[in-house]
Amino acid sequence: MMLKRFVLFSVLLITGYQAHAQMPLAAGDRWTFDATNEYQGKVVTSEITRQVTQTEPELIRLEVITKSSGTETKMAESRDGNLNIVESGKLRYIPNLGLFQFPLTAGKREFAIERLQIESGRMIKMEGTVEVFPMQKTSVPAGEFDTFEIVANGRFIDPKANTSSRYQTRAWYAPKVGFFVKQENLERNNQDTANFSQYKAELKSFELQPR
Repeated sequence: MMLKRFVLFSVLLITGYQAHAQMPLAAGDRWTFDATNEYQGKVVTSEITRQVTQTEPELIRLEVITKSSGTETKMAESRDGNLNIVESGKLRYIPNLGLFQFPLTAGKREFAIERLQIESGRMIKMEGTVEVFPMQKTSVPAGEFDTFEIVANGRFIDPKANTSSRYQTRAWYAPKVGFFVKQENLERNNQDTANFSQYKAELKSFELQPR
């Protein structure tokens, strides 16, 4: 068994194959982003900090602090062991958002999940593809990092209203940071004639606890 593992590792080095496991997170780890959100023509800028409050074997709990126009709001967020959102504010993803799948390797896969609006009980289906691109350099205010770009192209489908809209999510995950350093979300309107909402965030600082 040890010989097989050594041979496989040698082949990966020779071929330049890249695969990265997720860095284990710890309580106190935090990442602060500058964000811009454009919704139906209105643009809002904010500073968003995510801080790990608790880690469990299969769940990471975070506090999300948003500062915008002199106000500050806080909400709870939970992510699974692959950094995928399970619950964020008033939304729950079943079984999870499905964007990340560690170890990260270049390639494409399909996904089909559901998103529950907790207060109203409205259920939206989400389906499409996720593609991981080979490692690249990405520059953000916090510095330059080796990252994997992960791109989800999909549709929000509302079975009750018989409507759907196209969306794209892009995230650049940096193994050194243990989180994404950049994120972009885009949603089109139901007619697919114009952008309904756009969101961009870039890491400006981070702090990791001693490992």
